[in-house]
Amino acid sequence: MRLNFFEEKKKSSFYSQKGIKLRRDILRIEEFKNFDDKINLTLSNNKLAEREEISQFKIRGNFKLLYKKSTTYIECLSDVYLENNIFGRFKLEKDKFYSFNLMTVRRDPKLKRNNLFISKSRIFQLMDDGLIRKPNEIIKYIADKI
Repeated sequence: MRLNFFEEKKKSSFYSQKGIKLRRDILRIEEFKNFDDKINLTLSNNKLAEREEISQFKIRGNFKLLYKKSTTYIECLSDVYLENNIFGRFKLEKDKFYSFNLMTVRRDPKLKRNNLFISKSRIFQLMDDGLIRKPNEIIKYIADKI
């Protein structure tokens, strides 16, 4: 699975050169002001993942979701904070655009339970939050018990 979730994009990918008019390939836009709730982000094919916890993100901030034919994009009107129970926490910067890229890169392009995993960055966040032990603590515990 590719883990380049939020890839920064250029403003010119969405607005005309003068920055006023949206390009024609934008299918729809949803705008969120002072948002602080959960939302399901669609995958690269504009579909939800088979398991809700993959697509469900807690989001806080002001932003727009822009939908093109095959991808969802986020325009940040403020700093935007996202959190997913599997993939962890992210901060997107104000006045920037990001694509949401969650896709498998192997044979099976559909996200389902047998190719679900916890990302490396999420493991470090869980250790920092004290929800799982650090590897050196686990090794010390094992050595003490032997």
